[in-house]
Amino acid sequence: MAPTARICPTDPLEKGQSTIIGTLNGSLGIQRPRPGPPRRSTGQADTVLGRRLVGGLNERQTVELFAAVRLTQNDGGEPGDIDITNGRVELDPDDEDNDYVPSRRYAYSREHKLAAIDYFQTTWRQKLDSTHERLSNRYASRKLKITRKQLRDWVANKEKILRQKKGSFRSNQDRASTIQESELERLLNDRFEKAREKGRKISYKWMLRHAKKIYEELHPDRIIVHEAGKRSYVGFRFSAGWYTGFRRRYCISLRCSTKRAQRSPEELEPVLRNWLQYNRRMLVIIEGKSIVGLPRDPSVPVVGRIKLSEICNMDQSPLPFEYLKGRTYAKRGDKTVRLKEGKSGHDRRQCTLQIAVFADGILRCKPLLIFKGKPKGDNRRKLEQKKYHPGVVVAFNEKAWANTSNLLDWVLNQYSTATAYPLKDNEPRFLTLDAFAPHKNKGRKAKDKESLKEKERRLQEERLQQKLRDTFTKLNVTLSIIPGGCTGYVQVLDVLVNKLIKAYIEEYEDQWVEAHFELWQSGKWSVGDRRVLMTHWVAQAFERVHVEHKDTIIACFKSVGLALSVDGTEDHLLKVRDCPNLDFGNWQRALEGTIENPTIIDDDSGDTIEVDDNNQGLLYTAQEVEEGIMIKEEDESEVTSDSGVDLDERFDPDSESDFNDDADGDENVDDENM
Repeated sequence: MAPTARICPTDPLEKGQSTIIGTLNGSLGIQRPRPGPPRRSTGQADTVLGRRLVGGLNERQTVELFAAVRLTQNDGGEPGDIDITNGRVELDPDDEDNDYVPSRRYAYSREHKLAAIDYFQTTWRQKLDSTHERLSNRYASRKLKITRKQLRDWVANKEKILRQKKGSFRSNQDRASTIQESELERLLNDRFEKAREKGRKISYKWMLRHAKKIYEELHPDRIIVHEAGKRSYVGFRFSAGWYTGFRRRYCISLRCSTKRAQRSPEELEPVLRNWLQYNRRMLVIIEGKSIVGLPRDPSVPVVGRIKLSEICNMDQSPLPFEYLKGRTYAKRGDKTVRLKEGKSGHDRRQCTLQIAVFADGILRCKPLLIFKGKPKGDNRRKLEQKKYHPGVVVAFNEKAWANTSNLLDWVLNQYSTATAYPLKDNEPRFLTLDAFAPHKNKGRKAKDKESLKEKERRLQEERLQQKLRDTFTKLNVTLSIIPGGCTGYVQVLDVLVNKLIKAYIEEYEDQWVEAHFELWQSGKWSVGDRRVLMTHWVAQAFERVHVEHKDTIIACFKSVGLALSVDGTEDHLLKVRDCPNLDFGNWQRALEGTIENPTIIDDDSGDTIEVDDNNQGLLYTAQEVEEGIMIKEEDESEVTSDSGVDLDERFDPDSESDFNDDADGDENVDDENM
């Protein structure tokens, strides 16, 4: 006689659960089955799959229930959900041997979880030999389109789910009461916070190592040391589940680096305050001494003696030839994520982008792109230049770095005319730069013994620096050098613009690759072609920043203290990241021993002299020299031309890479130097 297949469940529903499911039935328009006498167990099993306990949902209704909730959270739901809700559901899932991987995460309420548990525990399935078996975890999870782990966890936590409030999505039980080692977690969090204050990189292994040390200190009697030196910890498992819970309880998440700094914000606050005070002294009007320019319409915004349109920030930032970050979206469960690379070396090869923004948000200076190559090219260079975007200026040098020659050329040909007023008016200007040697008019000190070639090079550099100083003086420019290590906090380009423009360049590049994928994949285009494309992307991105973010640029100049009213009425708008207590303090007079800005060209007095006992060739007014202003000796390690915030893993901004062609793997050397 054939064995009898029992249809009744082994785990009956708890009291009240049928009422809950009945409520779900009504909300979905599902007819609740009428109660009837229990079926007799016979050799001929019911041909309907999923025969359920009286008051429960059958298989089709449960599947429709889960499909409906996914469609409410995502228009498309999971593949096939729309067909399921329309009654077109396939009872036998395809590919039963594999787990189901949802395309995204969905939130299921208490009632949905109970329905899934009831379906899994009370449903029998007819086999090919006409016998019946309980549903497997894989089969049930595939039918409901959830992961096996979700279903397994719901079944294991059934009692907890039943204690939840109706309609809730998670338990409100006090998590702290279930923490096994609360003191260990508190001490570990204290160590974590102290390490992060110092800028320490924290990894999972660091957390685990310190957690075990703390456990040894709290419970030395629970440590077993084996002969090989291995330790066993009795009474506590440092499991992945505990680690996840610890991070959740103390709001610790894995983050990407946004800034590299040698000093903490607290250490930089005095330096930033001195810089802000210097700017305020340079901008304030001193009756009878200050150069204030010609009177304009009262509606023209003015910051002390400088018009808002004449306040500028300029900086250089490295750019890769390709924004290939090694990241892409892919389907969950893919064991291999394939990413096609472009031309070899283009994810590393860089050029330098130099841009300037003004406090009124108006575009006045074209972006400058500095590529590697000989300053004077051949006929191919001339043909290439005709294809450059007219909104970009292109320069070449051997290292693709900004130097004194490039800076002088930029001042003479762009910055000199980048004013809202006629040049003959000679309006006073205010220019902020970072602590980069050419910006500070500072060259390398002469060695005791130098060759004739080195001496000639040094003298040429000094002549360029003197010409640069003279040009700034003629233009009525007051320079403000941002102290080393502070650019990420108070330089407008680092705080805002660099990130925006690089994001737009990446977007334009991605659009071009999509439209010309076969050409990009073949690599049949030269470095010169790439330079042409870069000029167009940079020009479009820079213009877009000024169109879409004009008000944000204006607000950023105020937030870093460069465009605030000098009477103090707007000082509350000063908001420097990580420095909530920063203010202008007593800016009227520098305290004794205060380090002044390393480069000062003061317009209050037309008489400027060079400091005789200073080999750096810095300019100060005669009055400042007489009062004995201290000269800052700049640390060479702080001299940089890169952004302090918008760093990227593709290259090290502080490196002294010479763009070696062998290392970069680019074979088109002639294109570089043409």
